[in-house]
Amino acid sequence: MDVVLLCDLFYLPYEHGPQASQLLQSARWLVSNFKLLADHPGRRFVSRGRIEWYDKAIHFHDCYANLSIVVDRFVNIPNRELLYEMYSYINDMRSNLALVNSYIKWHGIDKPEKEPFKTGEQEPWVHRGGLLAEFRRLLPIERGNDSGKSFDLGPQSYIIRLYLSTDKDEVYSVCTKTFDDRMDASDILGGYPQLAGDLVVGALLKSYAQHCFVIEDEMGLCGFAAVAPSASDYYRLFGDEWMPELRKKYKLTTDTKAGAAMDEPIHRLTLEDVTKRIDSTLPSVAEEILSRYPGFVQVCIVPGRVFSRSVTQNLMRTLSKVLGASGLTGFHTLIPIDSHAELEFYYSLGLTDVTESCAGLENWIVLAKSLDA
Repeated sequence: MDVVLLCDLFYLPYEHGPQASQLLQSARWLVSNFKLLADHPGRRFVSRGRIEWYDKAIHFHDCYANLSIVVDRFVNIPNRELLYEMYSYINDMRSNLALVNSYIKWHGIDKPEKEPFKTGEQEPWVHRGGLLAEFRRLLPIERGNDSGKSFDLGPQSYIIRLYLSTDKDEVYSVCTKTFDDRMDASDILGGYPQLAGDLVVGALLKSYAQHCFVIEDEMGLCGFAAVAPSASDYYRLFGDEWMPELRKKYKLTTDTKAGAAMDEPIHRLTLEDVTKRIDSTLPSVAEEILSRYPGFVQVCIVPGRVFSRSVTQNLMRTLSKVLGASGLTGFHTLIPIDSHAELEFYYSLGLTDVTESCAGLENWIVLAKSLDA
């Protein structure tokens, strides 16, 4: 079936295969029927047309996800010569379908006030034909006549948007994939896949979801940034409310002894490890830090998913605007002292080490960024 799908996408010069034609027809219908998503004051029920649009959008997304899986499988074929010959064409198709899919989702999730792309004529030497061009013509970028304006798609497309409640599982998955000093900790956590997310970002999502942003690429969510405008309130929330919830969820008691068995044992983390991680996730931070860098931030990006530095720069710029609008002068984060890769990652985001300002911190490094700089 994978081969059939690829053949349908690259069928004949002037004819598309059955699956490709169906996918193109579905995308055209979705784009031409955005009007079905318009709100009508006084209407008590969701219209039949709107339900149909969302059903077709979900089906289109599933088809795109299936194509992404096929491309990933294709990368692992033994015939490397065939891979090198075909990969650029196949990956180009996936990237452009990802853009169309994101454009459709953008209309379905938000209320667009303006077009997301700048319009502009393409230069003659970058004009393309075939199925790829037909998908591209569904986007506003291909429909304008504004000379001098262009939009650089680049090799991959990324979207930075506000966190939605439906993103929680994927955000938690990002935490798991970066929990072991920016390495995948799935084998460590075993039967407790939510532990990393609970420790890293759970409390932030619960109380500060409106200040959380996600990075989405053609495969789904690949990163996030979560912000608490008041770190002191967040620390108090974590200690007084969130930590007891975690102890209850993971069946830990204050008198738990190291080495005791758990109902569903974690493969490599002992009960003592879990207890320490939950009880000592956030240490006391000096008042000097809280007054100078009052915000708290957690940023996680899956290694190997974001190649453009401009993406992380835009993410940090967004965080700075959000916190600056709240009148804050800066923000900080906490890094375990043995997490060298994570430390380098935050350095790359522009944070600096201010640990010397915090007395009594033995196992943590405090990184901070001033919004005045």
